[in-house]
Amino acid sequence: DVCSSDLVGSTTVSSGGILQLLGGATSSGGIASIKSGGMQQIAGGFTTTNYIAASGAILGVSSGGVASHTTVSSGSFQYVMSGGAAGTTFVSNGGTEIVYAGGAASSGSVLSGGIELISSGGTTVSTRVGTGGLEYVLSGAVASASVVSASATEYVSSGGLTKSLLLLGSAVISSGGTASAALIASGGVLQLLGGALLSGNTTII
Repeated sequence: DVCSSDLVGSTTVSSGGILQLLGGATSSGGIASIKSGGMQQIAGGFTTTNYIAASGAILGVSSGGVASHTTVSSGSFQYVMSGGAAGTTFVSNGGTEIVYAGGAASSGSVLSGGIELISSGGTTVSTRVGTGGLEYVLSGAVASASVVSASATEYVSSGGLTKSLLLLGSAVISSGGTASAALIASGGVLQLLGGALLSGNTTII
């Protein structure tokens, strides 16, 4: 455990290892690597920057913790839990970011083959879903100001909400799901299945 007033620099967490970063600890800004089988837990009052989760690694951000500029590599996971926040996350091919109830993610990038999943009560702002990337907005989740690139897809389940969406790729809104104030650019396709709701001012350019 790394506790209050402790300093963390360039760090490697190997398979089976667990690094817990607790309130008041300080990162020196070094690049840290979480290897396959390793786990890092970020708790209240701690902010990490430039962490890389290798294949098979798990990064958990819980209440009061902040993860910034994290790279989620193929086969690795970032879990943003209640009260946790993630900013400028890069989800690579085969990587997955899951935002749980009470968690928040902003200004992230989902690259080709990457997945962002927003579960009930989770929120995201300004996610850029790159070509080949996927964003899932589940029941009770809210995605705001997502940018869905050409050949990328956003799926909104029943009870999910996507708002202020800039769509250059495709978005599929299931029955009971909502798309609000969407901007559909050239090449963009917004598909509303039976029972889906389109609200606000939708613009096609």
